Amino acid sequence: MAGRRKKPTQQKNLAGNPGKRASNKAEPKPRVSGVPKSPAYLGRYGKALWNDYAPKLVKLGILSEIDTRAWEALCHAYDRMREAGTDVKKHGRVYTKDDVVRMRPEVRIEAEARKEFRQYCAEFGLTPASRSRVAASLWEQPVLPMNMPNQIDPSKTMPKGPWSSDEEFFGPQGQTKH
Repeated sequence: MAGRRKKPTQQKNLAGNPGKRASNKAEPKPRVSGVPKSPAYLGRYGKALWNDYAPKLVKLGILSEIDTRAWEALCHAYDRMREAGTDVKKHGRVYTKDDVVRMRPEVRIEAEARKEFRQYCAEFGLTPASRSRVAASLWEQPVLPMNMPNQIDPSKTMPKGPWSSDEEFFGPQGQTKH
């Protein structure tokens, strides 16, 4: 399916539904029932991320019971990225084999895990761009009222005169002005 990915209703609600599109009335509403326990296989970086962010996402209603597998994949990608990055830092980016300089496999592992991690972060609203579309109390960003003093009042910007706005552009006879 082509086009922009749909934003989850919870994220739209947190953002104040800026597009004013009707929400899906038949959308499943998974249960949010406390912070899920991290899987035992996760490494230290993945567990740290899980323990730090999962409670915050549950509080926002973004992480529910059925989202835990995607959250697990995000934490696993983060763990792989950090572990590979540690290996690269320890051993360097390249090695020699048969007098040929080669890239360490950890470099590719880190890059692929970083890409996967970034994609999952966008799904959960954890990147700067996706977070900017969500106004949640977790980040304590104020929600601005719609009628700020510096906003343009459309009734004051429309020309006063006998023509409507279409007539202003096209002219009274429907011909385009040059």
